[in-house]
Order: sequence, then structure tokens, then C-alpha cells
Amino acid sequence: MKTSHKILLIVVGFVGLFALVGGWMLRLEVKARVAQKRHQYRTIDLSQAPQLELRGRWQVTIQQGSQAKLSLAKSDVPPVITNTQETIRLKVTKASPVLKARITLPTLKYLRLANGTTVVLQNFKVDSLAVRLSPQASFTGRNNEFVYLQVKPVDE
Repeated sequence: MKTSHKILLIVVGFVGLFALVGGWMLRLEVKARVAQKRHQYRTIDLSQAPQLELRGRWQVTIQQGSQAKLSLAKSDVPPVITNTQETIRLKVTKASPVLKARITLPTLKYLRLANGTTVVLQNFKVDSLAVRLSPQASFTGRNNEFVYLQVKPVDE
């Protein structure tokens, strides 16, 4: 094989290697930016209300903690948040995409879920909890302790 052919093969090999490495690095960068955008939350302090009502297409994780706060995923459709001493109400319109949130509360006595809300209650220890669910809502839990748990359909 001539020297010119050898040089040409080496150059083509290096160009191919650089293209492969460049494509792999670009893929990692795009993946990191998508993951970063997906996990952007803003935190809102809440009252110590023992009642929580969620309406709309929510995907929420609720856990027990010393401070009441809401970590809300960034969205183009802002939710309506009503925060009183008795009840915290979170509402989004039916046309909005699923909105993700993490809620930390010191105590919870009443939970009302409507219009496609999905809730995971985890690491909660309370004496009693009353849950009201619409037919489209979903409620699951992990590592919770209740003396009394009441689950009923929503009275609308």
C-alpha cells in the first residue's frame, strides 16, 4: 500500500473518531439540559393548615416535615393557590398539562383530591386522616402510620 493511501486512511480514521466523540459529548449535554429543565422547582412557604384540597391534573408527593412548604415545578400554566389557616387549596384548569409538586406539612387531617389528581403520601404519622377522592383521582402511600384512616368518594 502506498504511503499516500496510508496517510489518507489515518486522516479519515481521526475525522471519524472526532465525529463520534463530538456526537457523544453533544448527546450528554442535551441529556443534562433536559434533566435540569425537568427538575426546576420553586418553593413557597405555606400556612400550618391541617387540610389540603387539590383540583386539576396534579402529580403530588406529600411528606411530613416541621415546616409547611410547597415545591412547585415550573409550568406555563400557573396554579391558583389559596392558603388560609384552615385549608390549603391548589387548583389548575382542566386544560393545563400535569403539574408536579412536592408538599411538606407538619400535620394533615383532611385531604380532598379531584379532577385527575395523583398523590403519594409518604413518611406521615398522624392519628387520623380523612381522604375524599373523585373517580379520576389516585391516592397511594408509603411508610405511613395512622390510627384511623377514612377514604370516601367526593361529595360534589
